[in-house]
Amino acid sequence: MRWRVAPAFGHGQIALRFAYRGRIPVAVAGADALAVCSWDAGEPQIDGSAVCGRFT
Repeated sequence: MRWRVAPAFGHGQIALRFAYRGRIPVAVAGADALAVCSWDAGEPQIDGSAVCGRFT
């Protein structure tokens, strides 16, 4: 199984910046942020404009 989170702040009009806070990937746009916690659904990876992962 694969999963992907592709956030779009401001209806996609605000540029995103991705970074890790510890082992948690975070999408940041201005004063807004979205952390992606995957628990047991695979190790999350930043892939361009999204966070993705996979598990079996």
